[in-house]
Amino acid sequence: PPPPPPPPPPPLFKQKTAYEISECDWSSDVCFPILAVEPEILLGDEPTSALDPISAQHIEKRLLELKDRYTIVLVTHVLRQAKRLGDYVIFMYLGEVVECGPAHEVFDHPKKERTRAYLEGLF
Repeated sequence: PPPPPPPPPPPLFKQKTAYEISECDWSSDVCFPILAVEPEILLGDEPTSALDPISAQHIEKRLLELKDRYTIVLVTHVLRQAKRLGDYVIFMYLGEVVECGPAHEVFDHPKKERTRAYLEGLF
């Protein structure tokens, strides 16, 4: 017989708003119900863009805790966040890959002029 289906995600988000979720909730798997199906990759498309700084900090902390168990792909326009969380970064401009590599190399020693200009806030 086929294996039983995974359990449904916890109903937390149906019951509370982001402002009502405690720090304890943010640091538990309740905040990431997708983990119940044990994915290989987590994709976060601007995962903290609509959050206040404290809530965003909790999400970042949890992502750092999860990065040893999962491949995490984040899309962000926040350079500071990419520096804090990224091991490997891809800088894209108008849909094209401009530069990619280990985060510390791209941020500290960009090889492409367009990357350098972006990091310096020139556009």
